[in-house]
Amino acid sequence: MDDIKERFSFIPERIADLGELAYNLWWSWHPEARMLFKMLDRQIWKESGHNPVRMLKELPHEVLETAVRNEEYLRHYDSVISRFHKEMNTKGGWFSENIADPGAIYELLEKEIIPLFYRVDDDGIPHGWVKVMKEAIKSTGPLFSARRMVKEYAERFYQKALRSADE
Repeated sequence: MDDIKERFSFIPERIADLGELAYNLWWSWHPEARMLFKMLDRQIWKESGHNPVRMLKELPHEVLETAVRNEEYLRHYDSVISRFHKEMNTKGGWFSENIADPGAIYELLEKEIIPLFYRVDDDGIPHGWVKVMKEAIKSTGPLFSARRMVKEYAERFYQKALRSADE
């Protein structure tokens, strides 16, 4: 993290966590985080290909100084950064709650799964990997089908709405 602060040492201290946020993909699935960058300069955000690291490097220093004096921007910044830090510091989450031994997962990947990908025949085909992928598709495919989604949506929402309308 200190390395990131050094890379973005030109960012004013009040909004210095923009650098950390830029290097964490968390911003990419939180629209309010993307808006932090877009609010700085929409044109540069667009020209950077919506890449916050590139944008921050190309952004004129005056824009950052202006942001530090903009109360609306600072309120939004504080809200987003607070949520970002809270989520980054959470010890729980799906992985830690559902995987008893994370080390076992990494060992399985390192010793069995990844070697399957690189073990190829003379034609360059990783048959072991293909077998695992076919099994994964066969066993989990139905969980991700459009048919399943429509059925679930109908059961969870439409039927409830129809029942409540009849009452």
